[in-house]
Amino acid sequence: MKLFAIFFLSAALMPGAAFRVAELRAEHEVNPTGVVATPRLSWVLEASERGQGQGGFHLLASSTPEKLAANEGDLWKTKERSNGQRLLIPWNGQALKSGQKVFWKVKVLSLKGEESEWSIPAHFTVGAERKFGKVTRISGFESSNAVLNEIYQRNVVTLGNRLNAYLGGNDQAFGDGHALHRSARELLFHYDSAPALLDWIAKVHSAQNELGYFPGGPDLPFGPVNSDAGISVPHAVWWMSGDNDLILNSWERMENYMIRREEADITMKGHSWGAEPINFGSLTPEFVDLCYFGMMSRLMFELSHPARKPSNGVRYMTFSSRIQQKFMSQYLGEEGLLKLSSQDAQVLALRSSVIKKKPRKAVIEAFGKNAKPLKDLTAFAAKPLLPVLTLTGNQDIAFDLVSDPKGPWADPQNADFEGSGATEWMMANLLGIDTNFPGFQQVRLTPLIPSGYRLAWAKGHFDSPAGRISIDWKKAENGELSYKCTIPAGIFGVISLPLAEGQAILESGKAIEDSFGLEKTKGGKEGWVRMLAHSGSYHFTIAAP
Repeated sequence: MKLFAIFFLSAALMPGAAFRVAELRAEHEVNPTGVVATPRLSWVLEASERGQGQGGFHLLASSTPEKLAANEGDLWKTKERSNGQRLLIPWNGQALKSGQKVFWKVKVLSLKGEESEWSIPAHFTVGAERKFGKVTRISGFESSNAVLNEIYQRNVVTLGNRLNAYLGGNDQAFGDGHALHRSARELLFHYDSAPALLDWIAKVHSAQNELGYFPGGPDLPFGPVNSDAGISVPHAVWWMSGDNDLILNSWERMENYMIRREEADITMKGHSWGAEPINFGSLTPEFVDLCYFGMMSRLMFELSHPARKPSNGVRYMTFSSRIQQKFMSQYLGEEGLLKLSSQDAQVLALRSSVIKKKPRKAVIEAFGKNAKPLKDLTAFAAKPLLPVLTLTGNQDIAFDLVSDPKGPWADPQNADFEGSGATEWMMANLLGIDTNFPGFQQVRLTPLIPSGYRLAWAKGHFDSPAGRISIDWKKAENGELSYKCTIPAGIFGVISLPLAEGQAILESGKAIEDSFGLEKTKGGKEGWVRMLAHSGSYHFTIAAP
């Protein structure tokens, strides 16, 4: 933390550069209709040079466009001289009424106190009924592999169709709870989908029954996995959008559900819900239920922080420990391997963290040997498969499976595998775009480039809540790597790149130590170089081994 503080303060000494305010939003949406009377306002910064940031802001909100043009903030006028916040700032102006239209604009102060120009004016309308605007694409991906490109394009279209259908009034368009559990983060990578997902969450949570259970979606019955989406989808939205209020407002309902879940299975052996349990193929309902209980306990532990309930997080640490003990006693054999040896079982157990770290090694080793070719994997485990392969050091296997022209992801007739995490994996692993903090307030850039010459290049972008993140890397046949990235203005990035012993790395032709805005750090994995970076664009070259 001390290093980050020094790094941030050094930004005040940076040279001046042009910067502007863009993408004004109220409640995650541009110019929305039907927002609450106390909406939260956001914007992004755009700058032409490295290290630009917000030291303060000046916000005006008016009842008419004429008053706004005359700089009359009759609804809200505030000037914050030491405030870098620009994500979901709560309304603190005059009380607003239903049907009222508000016009607003922002300009920011740089870290040196220089003022930007006023932003283009935006507006929102207060109302009881939310009317959603046109869906906007916020991602791009392209690579040297035609199969990956086709999968990306087809999946993005599928997700866009579901989103448009939901916004058009079809509450079932996202599928059941488990279908949305698989695709929520993917939707957030490709579309301005946070408003729609918040709407879905509100409907599901409002339908919580007197026992504390959620339906799997509007008008759908309660069931394992489906109901757990009442926790996993809010977690995805919170992590990708930075919306802490979502968790604050949802915590009691989510916690009531988890308590009821425990009461229904006090010995934590796994529960078979309903008179006719869901068919999970090679997996028993009890196995699936225990895995998902473990997964939800882990998510609830993470959510206890934005919920401001750290002491409650201890409960979910306890839940997780008890679930691990029960799971291993039931499903691990004498050799430390899973008694259920299907690919579905291995993937789900590893992703759900229901095996303690030490005995997990044998399961990981067996899984790596068993993961290729695909034999009995179903769409049920398609979502966790790719992250599990990547997290266990099997990135090449993940790439080979997805890029296989005869594989399930490449088959346009296999609709079950669409919207099941493949393009999320491309964005978060092949491009390496992720975040260290909710809402991309500190970007983590770690491209996991397949070995050899499996993939020659990949490029793309993601319009995060903090601004556009761009990636463009190329790998020569001799192993030389060119890596370009852009970190949005006003935030920091942690960049990790593969660097073998004896290889040299340069940024824009300079050593890292001589490159403005960069600083090497310790603590990275062996074979990697880890750097803290100010906002801006960078071009790294890593020599051939």
